[in-house]
Amino acid sequence: MTRRALFFLLVGLLSACGQLATRTPDPAPSPPAALTWGAAPELPAAAAGASLDFRATLSLEGGLGPQAVELSLGGAPGARVLPSRLSLEAGGSYPLNLSLALPKSLAAGEYPLRLTARSGALEATLALSLRVSGSVGEPLPGQPVLEGFTANPAELPLRGGEVTLAWSGRGQGYTLSVSPPQGVSVGHKPYAGPVSLPASATGATLQFAANAGSARAYTLTLQVVGEPGSTPVQASVTVRVQGGRLWLAGRADASPDDEVLLAQGLLHLLDGAVAPAPVLVRPDETFAVAFDAQGNLWVARQSFQGDVVEGYAAAGLGQPDPAPFARITRGVVGPAALAFDPQGNLWVANAWSGNVTAYAAEGLDADPAPVQTLEGGISFPTGLAFDASGNLWVATPFSPSAVNRGMGAVYGFTQASLGEPGPRPAATLTRGIVAPEKIAFDARGDLWVLQEGTQPSRWLTRHPVEGLWQDGEPAVPALDFPERPAALAFDPEGRLWALTPDTLYGFAPEALAQAQPTPAYGYALGGAWHTLAFSR
Repeated sequence: MTRRALFFLLVGLLSACGQLATRTPDPAPSPPAALTWGAAPELPAAAAGASLDFRATLSLEGGLGPQAVELSLGGAPGARVLPSRLSLEAGGSYPLNLSLALPKSLAAGEYPLRLTARSGALEATLALSLRVSGSVGEPLPGQPVLEGFTANPAELPLRGGEVTLAWSGRGQGYTLSVSPPQGVSVGHKPYAGPVSLPASATGATLQFAANAGSARAYTLTLQVVGEPGSTPVQASVTVRVQGGRLWLAGRADASPDDEVLLAQGLLHLLDGAVAPAPVLVRPDETFAVAFDAQGNLWVARQSFQGDVVEGYAAAGLGQPDPAPFARITRGVVGPAALAFDPQGNLWVANAWSGNVTAYAAEGLDADPAPVQTLEGGISFPTGLAFDASGNLWVATPFSPSAVNRGMGAVYGFTQASLGEPGPRPAATLTRGIVAPEKIAFDARGDLWVLQEGTQPSRWLTRHPVEGLWQDGEPAVPALDFPERPAALAFDPEGRLWALTPDTLYGFAPEALAQAQPTPAYGYALGGAWHTLAFSR
């Protein structure tokens, strides 16, 4: 009997619990249901006549397809926002690179600004506060000027798309360069090097190809030259194209005697193909997979020869069977889950020793000792997840305490407490909980719990963010699985994926709000799979 079989046999005994869709057609284009701004940024003081760059997030909730968005500014006479027109896809949230062009005639003082976005009949206003002090001197004759260089949207989805550049300036001509150059077109012509633009130009359009691998950041640099002898002026902005790769661990039909870790571009998965390529092949068992902020792969393994957490450099993941650059063994006893906190520290759920250990971001490649150990009340932890605020949540399928005895719980530790000795959980989730094993947070901040449950209808529960710290009543989506899932994960675009031993199911974000969500994707995998993760 393998360690994994023993592991889940013990889970079942302690908790006393005993379970190819096709892609749905895309809906017709439709306008968004709501237009909303994110949090208002704090603007620094500026001089009259200056250009002030800032970033704000605009969300187009619901709907489908490209939408025309107009931006306008009120509250400061003569001030303008650049760009004033955008084209954004409905159903997304977009960080926008914006710029305020302030007239030289603007008097010093405080200005309450109103930044208004309009799309069709929808309107949203963002309140900003601006302090103007002094004014900018006139540029020297013949000296080039470049103001308000922006690229929008600042982030593109996995499938790429179009970005609009806008600026105002004065000079003899402009030069636009892009780095890296791969997968970029300027005005629908493949980018082959710096592009010259006339002095009259005030904008350009770029197209970015779909990205099936890791997220990629592009630097766009615009330079304007003036009369001979003058100093060129340049400005840069960054555009990011989302990426994503699916990672599966388990035993394939082709290699039933070895554990295999497979990877595949998320874009290929969404296009209806599931043919992952092997990355690692090992005789022992992979219990958890996680990625740090640099894209390095971390794998938790259990075997009769010893338990270990290994790190594999991101740059080598395209090579067959790469060698690890890090091996962590100190404090690792039955690792069942891995997670990285916002500071880059690695946290390991040790099921067999009944604790969670943390390892400092610096020195992970030197088999470090734990810098923190969580024990109080935790028994047999099998799931870890950090929420957006950096709080740590731990799932354990067996609880020895009087509360929910034998049925397990999910514990919440505040970010502040994680730096203290012997932290205690600030929240204990037990309502609707029966032997929780794996947990994950969605983009809204709701906690999804995969558990053994007493019946198939409760294999997966959603705990709204508003009631997490009060053990609020969970929602139970009617997700119909023929057998109990072994893992769950959200991809970079917010889809929920659930893995049963031989089938992978994917649910669109909008479907999860329905009473009976239907999977948009279903792939028969063959073999026996138990671990699922996505890299960015």
